[in-house]
This record gives sequence, structure tokens and C-alpha cells, in this order.
Amino acid sequence: MKSGTGVLDTPDFTLAEDEIAVYPNPSNGIFHVNTPESAQVSLEVSDLAGRAILRAEGQTIDLSAFPKGIYMLSIRTGQQSYAKKLILK
Repeated sequence: MKSGTGVLDTPDFTLAEDEIAVYPNPSNGIFHVNTPESAQVSLEVSDLAGRAILRAEGQTIDLSAFPKGIYMLSIRTGQQSYAKKLILK
């Protein structure tokens, strides 16, 4: 029995992540987000369980009050969304 190709026809979800810089990473708590757009930037930090722990507007995040570890950063600029891993040391 011959199976199908298994290829799904889906839209291209590839984001130009190299256009977004998060530094320093790893950090002791303060992260800066540099985006190519001058539009308003919405940030959301989640733990690895997917729970949102911090929401902010702008381009700076302070995680110094949180435990050391790995977090996920969702960045929204206009119609674009990006995801970055943050390492809090």
C-alpha cells in the first residue's frame, strides 16, 4: 500500500527572527528588546509551563524578582509575532 506525501499545504509561518535582538541573554534580570519597527512593542514572558508571568509594553523587561531559569518571551510588533528564549542566571 502506497501512502500519501504527508505534506500539508499551510501558510508560511517563518518569521524573520534575526530582525529581533534580545540582549544580554543570558542576563541577571534586565533584558532589552531591539526591534526594526518603531511601532509599539508588547511583551509577554511565560514560564516553561506556559503560564504568563509578566506583561509589559516597551523594550525593556525586568525579571530580577523571578527565580533563575529559562523563560519564553513573546514579542508583538504591529501584525508580527516573535518568540525568544530568555535565560535568567
